[in-house]
Amino acid sequence: MFLDGKPAGAAVPFITRRHVHRAVPQAAPAAPAATGIDYLGLVAAAHDEAAGTGATIDFARLGLLPASDGGQHADGSQDTEARQ
Repeated sequence: MFLDGKPAGAAVPFITRRHVHRAVPQAAPAAPAATGIDYLGLVAAAHDEAAGTGATIDFARLGLLPASDGGQHADGSQDTEARQ
């Protein structure tokens, strides 16, 4: 480490340790107030809605399904007309 261009010794990090004796009981943090909103339930509902029926994908039968409008056809070709 240098100070004003001159060597000032080795820079050693200062480690902060516990400031209270170990025998002193620590105060328990106060419990946060309940908001009344079920966040986990909201996330689970959004996941269930996005997942649809929850049925697994049968990749063996995927090629047998009819092609959807505007996209890739069963034979692998793409639509050439522009979507509106």
